[in-house]
Amino acid sequence: MRTIQVSALAILFMVFPNLSFAQPNPALWDINCLYVTIALHPRDYLPVDSNVLTVPRLVERVESVLQDAGVGSCADLNSPMAADVKKEFGSYSNLKIRQPDFPELRLDTDIFPMMDANQFIIRVQVSLAKKLPLSENSAYYIMADIWKNEPIMRLVSSANLPDVLTDTALEQVRAFIAAKSLAKQSDVNQISPKFIKSSVEFTTKSQKKQNIESKYVASKNSQVFHKPGCPSAQKILPENLVSYSSREEAIAVGKRPCKRCNP
Repeated sequence: MRTIQVSALAILFMVFPNLSFAQPNPALWDINCLYVTIALHPRDYLPVDSNVLTVPRLVERVESVLQDAGVGSCADLNSPMAADVKKEFGSYSNLKIRQPDFPELRLDTDIFPMMDANQFIIRVQVSLAKKLPLSENSAYYIMADIWKNEPIMRLVSSANLPDVLTDTALEQVRAFIAAKSLAKQSDVNQISPKFIKSSVEFTTKSQKKQNIESKYVASKNSQVFHKPGCPSAQKILPENLVSYSSREEAIAVGKRPCKRCNP
């Protein structure tokens, strides 16, 4: 009997055939715990019965998938100051105070109602933010995206929204798990720390390249879409950048053409 050897990388592509990896991200391999945040746009808007789906419930599902993959939830701050704050907000028994030193897995979730009230376009994108110093030996830091997956957009009926939104979020989380596994498999912990520091710069350049290659772009905080070369488009922050393959797609989610570049 002939033995067939299959690498861990090959298994990843069999499980996630649509994933594409440019380079293993060295900032992912040592992530053992993190916080999960779901950012909903518009804020506090979820057109679903709260008995079926809520943001906290979705966070629990995400944390469960991460835990199964060996990535736990970081402990919340436990200090006299935190105790005083919780006492001040005694009515919020589940209040959590997070420590700034741990990474954050963020799921940006956009829900766009269509003209037909029974249909929505959803957009989900997962990113990982990590505490990074502003400069070497600096006491100041920022939480910056060190990894981001391609967003997923889907047209869904109101009846299927809870299941599709949950499945899409978990699909993005599994993409993070796959990228983390790839980083660990590739022994990227042997790569120079300077390369790790450059991960934020690499992410920014990649997003700028996406801006150039996309047919139409917009900010998630704006109702206007642009041609990629428009001066207004170049001012969009990478973390707010949304791309569209056609004018119809942009208009369908409620965007209007820029009067400056006339896309």
